Amino acid sequence: MRKPLHKRWSRADWMALAVSLLLHAVLVALLIWGLPQWRQPPPASPPVVMGSLVESPTARAQAEQARREAERLAQEEAERQKREEAERQARLEAEREAREQAEREAREEAERQARAEAQRQEAERQAREQAEREAQQEAERQARAEAERQAKAEAERKAREEAERKAKAEAERKAREEAERKAKEEAERKAREEAERKKREAEEKRKREEAARKKREEERRRAEQEAREQALADAMQAEEERIQQQQDARDQNAWGEKLGEHLRRNWVRPAGASDSFRCTVRIRISAYGDVLERAIVRSCGNDFLDNSVLEAVDAASPMPLPNNPRAFSNEVVINFEPL
Repeated sequence: MRKPLHKRWSRADWMALAVSLLLHAVLVALLIWGLPQWRQPPPASPPVVMGSLVESPTARAQAEQARREAERLAQEEAERQKREEAERQARLEAEREAREQAEREAREEAERQARAEAQRQEAERQAREQAEREAQQEAERQARAEAERQAKAEAERKAREEAERKAKAEAERKAREEAERKAKEEAERKAREEAERKKREAEEKRKREEAARKKREEERRRAEQEAREQALADAMQAEEERIQQQQDARDQNAWGEKLGEHLRRNWVRPAGASDSFRCTVRIRISAYGDVLERAIVRSCGNDFLDNSVLEAVDAASPMPLPNNPRAFSNEVVINFEPL
């Protein structure tokens, strides 16, 4: 960046120049006033007069006026330096408070992240334990069902074997009787065998139908249970989403109030300006809180106050971020009031 060729004079430089010119003017006036007296020839025989020298009233008045003017300018310069020192001290104090506030906010953010991490790990642990319990319960249910099925199959096998044993004994008995009664008993035996065959077929059919019915009933119960569990899970998820949305809205409102307070701390009231006004400013913020863009949406009343609010936005960067990441928005609108 090129430096300017001429330094811009401050009020103190102009005051020093004015004092110097005034003193030079007094000296020139004294010289002009005394020059005609120096040029006059001395009298031939000056009379001896007893007395004292008398200073010219005009020169004394001019000198007194120059002295008073120099004292006034010196006093104004001292007061100006005192005001500048007070302003410098105020700026240093504001910078110190801003650094302390930033350190406090950094510590609070670190503590919040630690708490959030602990809560996340606890939630994962509980979810794992719940999944393990459900898996164990499902395994136990399947084991019970398998045991029941095997017991039923074993009972059916024994029943068939018993029936076959009885049938074989009956057949042997009938065979012996057949030898004795031949034709008549042969017919009766065939009739009984046919009846038994039909009975067995009917019984087997009934058993197959009963097994199929039980299987359908079990599938229906399982489907109903799964449907109830899914409906409960959907309802719980919907409730959790509703609660989370409400919490996000509260966190976003709290963040807006925090941004307004942060902006008020960085606002400097212009000299002579009122602090009873209200305006609206739109701010675009990066994910790290840096101010990327700002604009006045509703004026504070004049350009002087509008500029002071925009300067406060620049001074407040980076902006504080919300504790809840879902409450963050890269564009916010703040209704600014000094009080």
